[in-house]
Amino acid sequence: MKQRILFLLLLFFTEDIIDNVSSKSVHVQVHPLQCNDTPMSHNRNNLLSKLAGTTWGAQASTLCTSALALCYSVAEYCCPVWSRSSHVGLVDSKLNNTMRVISGCVRPTQTPWLPVLANIAPPALRRRSATDKLLCNIEAHPNWPLYADVFNHPQERLVARRPIWADTTPVDQRAQWEEDWLLAAVVNIKIVILYVIVCVCVCVYVTLLSKSLASTCRAIPGHR
Repeated sequence: MKQRILFLLLLFFTEDIIDNVSSKSVHVQVHPLQCNDTPMSHNRNNLLSKLAGTTWGAQASTLCTSALALCYSVAEYCCPVWSRSSHVGLVDSKLNNTMRVISGCVRPTQTPWLPVLANIAPPALRRRSATDKLLCNIEAHPNWPLYADVFNHPQERLVARRPIWADTTPVDQRAQWEEDWLLAAVVNIKIVILYVIVCVCVCVYVTLLSKSLASTCRAIPGHR
Protein backbone atom coordinates (compact mmCIF):
# COMPACT_ATOMS: atom_id res chain seq x y z
CA MET A 1 0.00 0.00 0.00
CA LYS A 2 2.87 2.38 0.82
CA GLN A 3 4.50 1.71 -2.55
CA ARG A 4 1.25 2.42 -4.40
CA ILE A 5 0.74 5.73 -2.55
CA LEU A 6 4.36 6.68 -3.26
CA PHE A 7 3.94 5.80 -6.96
CA LEU A 8 0.92 8.09 -7.32
CA LEU A 9 2.50 10.92 -5.33
CA LEU A 10 5.70 10.77 -7.36
CA LEU A 11 3.80 10.97 -10.63
CA PHE A 12 1.86 13.98 -9.32
CA PHE A 13 4.81 15.90 -7.89
CA THR A 14 7.53 14.70 -10.25
CA GLU A 15 7.97 18.05 -12.02
CA ASP A 16 8.61 19.85 -8.73
CA ILE A 17 11.11 17.18 -7.70
CA ILE A 18 12.95 17.31 -11.03
CA ASP A 19 12.99 21.11 -11.09
CA ASN A 20 14.50 21.12 -7.61
CA VAL A 21 17.19 18.67 -8.66
CA SER A 22 17.79 20.45 -11.96
CA SER A 23 18.27 23.81 -10.24
CA LYS A 24 21.26 22.31 -8.42
CA SER A 25 22.77 21.12 -11.72
CA VAL A 26 22.94 17.50 -10.55
CA HIS A 27 23.31 15.92 -13.99
CA VAL A 28 25.56 13.20 -15.27
CA GLN A 29 27.35 12.64 -18.54
CA VAL A 30 25.76 9.77 -20.44
CA HIS A 31 26.78 7.59 -23.31
CA PRO A 32 25.45 8.38 -26.80
CA LEU A 33 22.15 6.85 -27.84
CA GLN A 34 23.39 4.26 -30.26
CA CYS A 35 23.47 0.50 -30.71
CA ASN A 36 26.50 -0.40 -32.83
CA ASP A 37 25.66 0.64 -36.42
CA THR A 38 21.96 1.38 -35.99
CA PRO A 39 20.52 4.58 -37.51
CA MET A 40 20.32 6.18 -34.07
CA SER A 41 22.29 9.41 -33.89
CA HIS A 42 25.28 9.05 -31.57
CA ASN A 43 24.93 12.51 -30.03
CA ARG A 44 21.26 12.61 -29.03
CA ASN A 45 21.80 11.89 -25.36
CA ASN A 46 24.77 14.24 -25.38
CA LEU A 47 22.59 17.03 -26.76
CA LEU A 48 20.08 16.38 -24.02
CA SER A 49 22.78 16.49 -21.35
CA LYS A 50 23.99 19.82 -22.71
CA LEU A 51 20.46 21.14 -22.50
CA ALA A 52 20.16 19.87 -18.92
CA GLY A 53 23.28 21.78 -17.97
CA THR A 54 21.86 25.19 -18.90
CA THR A 55 19.70 27.36 -16.68
CA TRP A 56 17.10 28.15 -19.33
CA GLY A 57 16.49 24.56 -20.38
CA ALA A 58 16.68 22.67 -17.11
CA GLN A 59 12.95 22.57 -16.37
CA ALA A 60 11.30 19.17 -16.22
CA SER A 61 8.81 19.87 -19.01
CA THR A 62 11.57 21.07 -21.36
CA LEU A 63 13.76 18.03 -20.70
CA CYS A 64 10.87 15.58 -21.10
CA THR A 65 9.74 17.15 -24.36
CA SER A 66 13.28 17.23 -25.71
CA ALA A 67 13.90 13.60 -24.71
CA LEU A 68 10.71 12.40 -26.37
CA ALA A 69 11.54 14.32 -29.54
CA LEU A 70 15.27 13.55 -29.75
CA CYS A 71 15.76 10.13 -28.17
CA TYR A 72 12.47 8.27 -27.84
CA SER A 73 11.33 9.06 -31.37
CA VAL A 74 14.41 7.30 -32.73
CA ALA A 75 14.58 4.50 -30.15
CA GLU A 76 10.92 3.53 -30.71
CA TYR A 77 10.87 3.76 -34.50
CA CYS A 78 8.99 0.73 -35.90
CA CYS A 79 9.13 -0.83 -32.42
CA PRO A 80 6.17 -3.23 -33.02
CA VAL A 81 8.45 -5.07 -35.47
CA TRP A 82 11.50 -5.56 -33.25
CA SER A 83 10.10 -5.16 -29.70
CA ARG A 84 10.23 -8.93 -29.08
CA SER A 85 13.88 -9.23 -30.08
CA SER A 86 16.42 -10.60 -27.63
CA HIS A 87 18.63 -7.54 -28.24
CA VAL A 88 16.06 -4.99 -27.09
CA GLY A 89 18.03 -4.47 -23.87
CA LEU A 90 20.63 -2.49 -25.84
CA VAL A 91 18.00 0.14 -26.58
CA ASP A 92 16.65 0.08 -23.02
CA SER A 93 20.08 0.85 -21.56
CA LYS A 94 20.35 4.00 -23.69
CA LEU A 95 16.85 5.12 -22.74
CA ASN A 96 17.74 4.56 -19.10
CA ASN A 97 20.59 7.02 -19.60
CA THR A 98 18.09 9.44 -21.12
CA MET A 99 15.87 9.20 -18.04
CA ARG A 100 18.91 9.74 -15.81
CA VAL A 101 19.55 13.04 -17.58
CA ILE A 102 15.93 14.12 -17.13
CA SER A 103 15.71 13.22 -13.45
CA GLY A 104 19.29 14.04 -12.46
CA CYS A 105 19.80 10.54 -11.04
CA VAL A 106 23.23 8.96 -10.83
CA ARG A 107 24.07 5.53 -12.21
CA PRO A 108 23.64 3.55 -8.94
CA THR A 109 19.95 4.58 -8.88
CA GLN A 110 17.69 1.58 -9.26
CA THR A 111 16.10 1.22 -12.68
CA PRO A 112 12.46 1.17 -11.41
CA TRP A 113 12.98 4.70 -10.07
CA LEU A 114 13.93 6.20 -13.44
CA PRO A 115 10.53 6.13 -15.25
CA VAL A 116 8.73 7.40 -12.14
CA LEU A 117 11.10 10.30 -11.54
CA ALA A 118 11.26 11.18 -15.25
CA ASN A 119 7.45 10.88 -15.58
CA ILE A 120 7.84 8.73 -18.70
CA ALA A 121 6.49 5.20 -18.93
CA PRO A 122 9.06 2.38 -19.03
CA PRO A 123 10.36 1.60 -22.54
CA ALA A 124 8.88 -1.91 -22.57
CA LEU A 125 5.39 -0.60 -21.78
CA ARG A 126 5.68 2.15 -24.37
CA ARG A 127 6.60 -0.42 -27.01
CA ARG A 128 3.72 -2.63 -25.90
CA SER A 129 1.28 0.29 -26.19
CA ALA A 130 2.56 1.03 -29.70
CA THR A 131 2.08 -2.63 -30.64
CA ASP A 132 -1.46 -2.69 -29.21
CA LYS A 133 -2.31 0.45 -31.16
CA LEU A 134 -1.04 -1.11 -34.39
CA LEU A 135 -2.99 -4.33 -33.80
CA CYS A 136 -6.19 -2.38 -33.12
CA ASN A 137 -5.66 -0.41 -36.31
CA ILE A 138 -5.13 -3.62 -38.30
CA GLU A 139 -8.17 -5.27 -36.73
CA ALA A 140 -10.33 -2.31 -37.74
CA HIS A 141 -9.38 -2.75 -41.42
CA PRO A 142 -10.04 -6.35 -42.54
CA ASN A 143 -9.46 -5.37 -46.16
CA TRP A 144 -5.77 -4.72 -45.54
CA PRO A 145 -3.40 -7.45 -46.76
CA LEU A 146 -1.69 -7.30 -43.36
CA TYR A 147 -4.90 -8.44 -41.65
CA ALA A 148 -4.57 -11.99 -42.95
CA ASP A 149 -0.92 -12.16 -41.88
CA VAL A 150 -1.76 -11.25 -38.29
CA PHE A 151 -5.18 -12.71 -37.55
CA ASN A 152 -5.09 -15.63 -40.05
CA HIS A 153 -1.43 -16.39 -39.61
CA PRO A 154 0.20 -19.69 -40.58
CA GLN A 155 1.03 -22.33 -38.02
CA GLU A 156 4.13 -21.70 -35.94
CA ARG A 157 7.12 -23.84 -36.85
CA LEU A 158 9.84 -22.61 -34.50
CA VAL A 159 9.14 -22.47 -30.78
CA ALA A 160 11.86 -19.88 -30.19
CA ARG A 161 10.10 -17.30 -32.36
CA ARG A 162 7.83 -14.73 -30.75
CA PRO A 163 5.62 -13.31 -33.50
CA ILE A 164 3.43 -10.28 -33.06
CA TRP A 165 0.25 -12.37 -33.00
CA ALA A 166 1.45 -14.46 -30.04
CA ASP A 167 -0.25 -12.06 -27.62
CA THR A 168 -2.93 -9.72 -28.96
CA THR A 169 -4.50 -8.84 -25.60
CA PRO A 170 -4.25 -5.06 -25.04
CA VAL A 171 -2.56 -3.87 -21.87
CA ASP A 172 -3.44 -0.79 -19.81
CA GLN A 173 -0.15 1.09 -19.63
CA ARG A 174 -0.83 2.95 -16.38
CA ALA A 175 -2.20 -0.11 -14.55
CA GLN A 176 0.66 -2.33 -15.72
CA TRP A 177 3.19 0.33 -14.77
CA GLU A 178 1.73 0.54 -11.27
CA GLU A 179 1.69 -3.25 -10.95
CA ASP A 180 5.34 -3.50 -12.00
CA TRP A 181 6.22 -0.78 -9.49
CA LEU A 182 4.49 -2.67 -6.67
CA LEU A 183 6.32 -5.89 -7.55
CA ALA A 184 9.73 -4.24 -7.88
CA ALA A 185 12.15 -4.46 -4.96
CA VAL A 186 12.71 -0.72 -4.52
CA VAL A 187 14.94 0.61 -1.74
CA ASN A 188 15.04 4.01 0.01
CA ILE A 189 11.27 4.36 -0.14
CA LYS A 190 11.08 6.04 3.28
CA ILE A 191 13.49 8.79 2.25
CA VAL A 192 11.49 9.68 -0.85
CA ILE A 193 8.20 9.47 1.06
CA LEU A 194 9.57 12.02 3.54
CA TYR A 195 10.73 14.26 0.68
CA VAL A 196 7.33 14.09 -1.02
CA ILE A 197 5.57 14.91 2.27
CA VAL A 198 7.82 17.94 2.73
CA CYS A 199 7.08 19.10 -0.83
CA VAL A 200 3.34 18.75 -0.22
CA CYS A 201 3.57 20.70 3.04
CA VAL A 202 5.58 23.47 1.38
CA CYS A 203 3.06 23.75 -1.47
CA VAL A 204 0.16 23.94 0.97
CA TYR A 205 1.98 26.52 3.10
CA VAL A 206 2.80 28.72 0.12
CA THR A 207 -0.81 28.55 -1.10
CA LEU A 208 -2.22 29.51 2.29
CA LEU A 209 0.35 32.27 2.71
CA SER A 210 -0.47 33.79 -0.67
CA LYS A 211 -4.19 33.75 0.13
CA SER A 212 -3.55 35.37 3.50
CA LEU A 213 -1.43 38.12 1.95
CA ALA A 214 -4.07 38.74 -0.70
CA SER A 215 -6.84 39.09 1.92
CA THR A 216 -4.62 41.40 4.00
CA CYS A 217 -3.95 43.65 1.02
CA ARG A 218 -7.65 43.92 0.29
CA ALA A 219 -8.32 44.96 3.89
CA ILE A 220 -5.90 47.92 3.70
CA PRO A 221 -7.83 51.15 3.02
CA GLY A 222 -7.20 52.65 -0.40
CA HIS A 223 -5.54 49.48 -1.69
CA ARG A 224 -7.00 47.80 -4.73
